[in-house]
Formats: sequence, structure tokens, C-alpha cells
Amino acid sequence: MFNAPAGQKVNVRCGRSRTGAAIFCGVHRLLPLAVAALLLGLTSAGSAQGPSPAANVSRSPGVSNHPALAAGGDGTLHALWEDLSPGNYEVMYASRPPGGDWSEPENVSRNEGGSFRPAIVAAADGSLYAVWHDDTPGDYDIFFAEKPAGGDWSAPANISNNPGWSFHPEIALAADGTLHVAWHDNQAGNWEILYASRPPGGRWSEPLNLSQDSETSWFVALALEPSGTLDAAWVNGAGPDRRVLLASRSLDGDWSAPVVISPPGTQASAPTLAAGPGGTLHAVWQEEAAPQRRLVYSARPPGGPPEAGSEPQLVASLSPQATRSSLA
Repeated sequence: MFNAPAGQKVNVRCGRSRTGAAIFCGVHRLLPLAVAALLLGLTSAGSAQGPSPAANVSRSPGVSNHPALAAGGDGTLHALWEDLSPGNYEVMYASRPPGGDWSEPENVSRNEGGSFRPAIVAAADGSLYAVWHDDTPGDYDIFFAEKPAGGDWSAPANISNNPGWSFHPEIALAADGTLHVAWHDNQAGNWEILYASRPPGGRWSEPLNLSQDSETSWFVALALEPSGTLDAAWVNGAGPDRRVLLASRSLDGDWSAPVVISPPGTQASAPTLAAGPGGTLHAVWQEEAAPQRRLVYSARPPGGPPEAGSEPQLVASLSPQATRSSLA
């Protein structure tokens, strides 16, 4: 069992362990990232020395929140965050080459409304893909922008484009270049998990309802296995019956029926997923049932069905201030 205090929210700051094995950024707290590194075998003995001194990446007079981080194939780090400095919340971007300094922040969203909760992935060729939720249309929609290697960010595109509210997108990039995005959305009258994809050089698909549940479904997490299977986990229900569901998309594009992976009565929330190089799917979520909030871990063997996860294990007891966990 691993125990550590929850970290504090700070301005967007990033650091690397002294061995370069793990990266820590902004509100992604040391505890869940350290757990993730241990689970996926990314740490070495030297990483016990702790992270390098934090660097101020945003360098702005306004509020900077909710950073997202991706590493390119050449080791360049790419950071996004929401920033109030322009007068409204915008999604800002900065990068750092190996051994170099962080670039000047650049406005990616460039919208009149508020742009929040970005997520980013980097392709092997240096291309970048970003999503966030944005209220420029008058309601909240999911916006997307891309940056080719050595090029500029594209104009933002609305990929949810519906009369409901669309929040908290997650993005994943397949080896063949297909982009996968999921978010929670209330256009159906209750909160559902919607999913869309875009093949290389193609158009975004029509959003597909993954949850199809009369109860609330929200806060989705995505992970791509080496086989190409896409996994999605989200929170379903409310109060004492709140639980974590998992569904998987096969290579032929069919989604499995969602299955419950959290124990009953634990008030589970905030799931996150990571797929190991051997195909094992790792899942971490929070449980808020008495007597204390805690972080719980489960794993599914390569090729196993969604319900084949291991018995959940206690990873850490959490302080009341802890929020979402993160695997990388």
C-alpha cells in the first residue's frame, strides 16, 4: 500500500524526476502519478530523489488551471491549460524540447467565450491534437484543434455541435492515426457518455451514445491498448449507488455493453485508465464510502473482457481535499 499527502493546486508548473522517468505537471498530484509509474514499471531507483525544481510554464498574470501534458516521440513536452489572462478563459499552449526551455505561451482556442479542461495527444511525427469544452456557441460544446509538426494550430472546430451541454472531453490517438474522443453530454435529457472518431484524412463521425442509461453518466476516461482495442471508463449513478463502468471497442468498431468494475456501495468516482505495453489495462478510481476516501486499483489481463478485471486493491487513503486521480 502506498500513502502520501494530497498535493495543492498551483499555477501550471511542470517538473521531471531526476532520472527523467516520470513527469509531474500542475494539479496532477504526486501520489497518483507516482502510483502510475510504479504500476507501469516506469520508475528506477534514482527516482526516489524526487522531482526536479518546478518551472513556471504559464507565466501569466491571470489564473491558470487544469493542465494537460503530452510527450512527443523526440522527447519534446507539450502542455495545454486554461488561462484567464486574455480576459476570458482560453486554452494556452507551450512546449519544451529535450534539455531546453519552455516556449512562450500561445493561444490555441482564440474564442470569444470560455474554453476549459483541455486534453492533448502527440503523434510520433510531432503532430498535436487537442480538445476542450467551450461555451462560445452559447451552450457548451466540444472543440478540436490540431497542429502539424513545425506548423501552426488550426482554427478550432466544433465536433459535438448539439443543443445540449458537452463537457470534459478525453482524447486518444491510435497507431493508424485514428483519433478517438469521448465526453459527457446532456442533449438526451440526462447526462450520457458520447463518443466520436476521425480516421486519418477523414471527417469526424456522428457522436455515438456509449452509456444509454437513464442514470447519470459522466467523467469518462480513455485508454488504447497495443492491440488497438479502445477502453472507456466513466462514473454512473449518484449517491451511495455511484459506480464505475467500463466498455471496450473492438477492432471492428463494435462497443461492448458497459460492465460495473467497482464494488457495490463504495460511491466510486473519478476513474482513470492506462494500458501497459504488454496489453494489461490498469484502472484507478476513488471511493468515498465511510470511513475514509481511498484510491483503488484494478487490472485486466491482455485480451480479457471488460468484466475480467482483478479484485480491486487499496492503493492509498485520501485526504478530504483530494480530487481526481491520474494514470500516465
